[in-house]
Amino acid sequence: FYTKSHVSWCHLCVFIAGFTNPLTLDPPEVIGRYDDIVMVNCTTSYDFHDKMYWKVGQADPIEEEEISFVTLPLTLSNWSLNAKCNININDSIECSKNLEITVYKLPDVVSVVGPDVMVEGTEYPLVCDIINVTPLQNLNVKWYRGNETVHTQIVSGTSVTPVNVSLTLMVTAGRDLGGAHFRCEVELIFGANGPEFIPTATSSPYTAAVFLTCMIFNILLIVKVIFSQKCAYDLKIKVKTNFTYILHAYITLYTIGLIFVILSNYHIQRSTFFFFLSDC
Repeated sequence: FYTKSHVSWCHLCVFIAGFTNPLTLDPPEVIGRYDDIVMVNCTTSYDFHDKMYWKVGQADPIEEEEISFVTLPLTLSNWSLNAKCNININDSIECSKNLEITVYKLPDVVSVVGPDVMVEGTEYPLVCDIINVTPLQNLNVKWYRGNETVHTQIVSGTSVTPVNVSLTLMVTAGRDLGGAHFRCEVELIFGANGPEFIPTATSSPYTAAVFLTCMIFNILLIVKVIFSQKCAYDLKIKVKTNFTYILHAYITLYTIGLIFVILSNYHIQRSTFFFFLSDC
């Protein structure tokens, strides 16, 4: 959630030669995650004044007399949060300083969606879906292929409440793309006054599966490796005609003179992979 404001002003002070706002905020800017609690001090250079207080939203202020600072425990739980420190120097001079507030929210979900099957030589979109994130103007999205950054997208726009964002990366299916892992990473960049560690959220990897086009065969066969805690590794081979074979791992299937080779990396982890086999 995001809100931002920063204005300093004084009633009548501006008409007094050499007068400057006597209030100092520490920190002058608050950047925090939604529902965080932060502490902000407001101090004055005046030893004598009528009263000094914080004003947060529509809540009644708690006024303090004959003090040089007031501390505000602020809960970042309002979508349009605003707070300012006030001082009444005398009956005719009142000054205030607004606290600059940025409230952020990392997305609930980040995911990459792409085609189940890619055909060699064809261009396809990979979509990074980002659910419930704010603020948009601080949002950067990085695309990774393995551990290599292949594209960075900076999102423009403003938001008060969390929004959904979808970004697209175009890829061309080739022999080197088969088995490649793609993921998108969301970063909220706030600069020097931001959190010590950049707020980050990352999608699970999307694994590209590429069918290599061949001159000899035109039958598309899909090998789906299924992992289960209850049984040994099984291989399900589904032919284009929807006829299904169930095979044990490490077995090579011979049919119609074709040899289907089981890829050696199917046992790396418990997951589901799709392999598209041919004689290429």
